[in-house]
Amino acid sequence: MAVSPDQGVVISTLKAEMESISTDHSLNGKYVSQTPKKLHCSKSAIWAENTGLFESCIDLTWLSNTEWEATKWCEVDENDISGTDGNCNHKYYSASTGWSNWANTGKQFWDTPVALNYGSNKENFAVFGVGYDGLAWGGGNATSNTTFTWNSIGETTKKIRPSSISVTPFSNYVRIVAVSQSDSQLLSGYLDSRSCAPNWDTIQTACYCFSNPVIVSCKENSQDIFVFGENCNLMRSSIRNNGNFGQWQNLSGSYFYHPTAISVSPGRLDVFGIGSDAQLYRSSLTITGNEVGTFTQTCLGGTSISSPKIQIVSPGVYAVITEKSKGVFQQKYLETSTGVWTPSGGMTEIVPPAV
Repeated sequence: MAVSPDQGVVISTLKAEMESISTDHSLNGKYVSQTPKKLHCSKSAIWAENTGLFESCIDLTWLSNTEWEATKWCEVDENDISGTDGNCNHKYYSASTGWSNWANTGKQFWDTPVALNYGSNKENFAVFGVGYDGLAWGGGNATSNTTFTWNSIGETTKKIRPSSISVTPFSNYVRIVAVSQSDSQLLSGYLDSRSCAPNWDTIQTACYCFSNPVIVSCKENSQDIFVFGENCNLMRSSIRNNGNFGQWQNLSGSYFYHPTAISVSPGRLDVFGIGSDAQLYRSSLTITGNEVGTFTQTCLGGTSISSPKIQIVSPGVYAVITEKSKGVFQQKYLETSTGVWTPSGGMTEIVPPAV
């Protein structure tokens, strides 16, 4: 499961996304897949894997004037297996003509594509995934909405664990992290408007990545990576003031599945994970300068059987969503201006709308 947090907005590839209906911004169509697959969106575009047979309706939620999130109500292939072709497909939105038809970008992925906007005005967008050759690939279409240019990231000798790519945007580049398939170590690279990293960087000290990583930037010149380590503990590595990633810091705990993270204001970091007791945990901090900071862990309750997901509900409000039991989902909301969670204890089961 790959996640791309950005300050204030999280665009994520969800194991089981929740349905959000927006009558003003409807996709007016259906995505066809053999097993209901996951989507990833950026600004006015959507990417998906075209795998053929099963129909699943999709709606869109307007997050802000620059970001879209596609959501759906369905089961998902837990193994992230592509269909018969695994093509990365794309469609884009124009205010004058509406949504385009699905188009093949010319790249096949083992996993769900990860997409985001970057640039000082979010004018560029890029999409990432692990190809059939085991390499990480980055693509974009700076000159048109239909023509994609793909470049491999890092050495061709380093194969990537499918679904382990996580990215975060900056004004002139995208930071990419992924997990090596051979030794489960974390790798770091980049993509900008001209090129991709020719070589992967590794963090000074080794850290076996039991889970997929998530990277988030809480302020300018700051980056933080989170992953569950060999002992299922929460591990963290940070960049401050455009330096290099520091040694891994053990934030303790014992977790299942994969972490997710969000920054809702400059200097604020919130990391969520499911503990070995199946409860939802949050680790949070606020930094004011270039300090690394110290996290405070809180148990938020709500017995869960899946990784937590974050969905922006409205400005300053986000929901954390987990699967309570097979096909049953639950959530709790945080009003960031007041720090108040709803409900105050546990989580509220989500009842899907009548069809």
